[in-house]
Amino acid sequence: MDGVIFTKTVFGVDELQQRQLRLHPRLRTLLVMIDGKQSSTDLVKTLSPAGITEEHLLQLQDAGLIQPVQKVLRGSDERDASRPATLMSVPQPVEFVPQDEAGKLMALGRMYRETIPEVFSGKAASVAMKKLEKAETIRDFISLGNDIISELNGSKRVTMAVAFKARVKPYLR
Repeated sequence: MDGVIFTKTVFGVDELQQRQLRLHPRLRTLLVMIDGKQSSTDLVKTLSPAGITEEHLLQLQDAGLIQPVQKVLRGSDERDASRPATLMSVPQPVEFVPQDEAGKLMALGRMYRETIPEVFSGKAASVAMKKLEKAETIRDFISLGNDIISELNGSKRVTMAVAFKARVKPYLR
């Protein structure tokens, strides 16, 4: 990851303004410091006394709060080789968000159908899918989304919880 320059995404800027994800103080400090000018090496070097490491950069990137702008040095992104990409670990591009409720419900249904198998297993997955089939309103999706986030946080997959929140938030407004 040496030499990568990161910038905040729309979700990253939104998080700094609204504090809805309740980021760990180290992650928030790092997010504040990302300016699209300093390399990842310089950021980690500057913030290492505060306990910030490259892993924190990866967590922000996985959550879709930052994205690389360019590489200063040659080489590949270490994350690609060491971490398998999944729906929840890859920052999602900003999609067109339908303005009508029916369009939002369809998009949420698709995202939840992709997400539930990654989050739940066995009987819990079956229960979540049944709840999804019965979802008819934004409020129903919020409730199911809270179940997904609780499961992720409870199983210490906080980065995935943050990524999920960031991905569905535009559809729940």
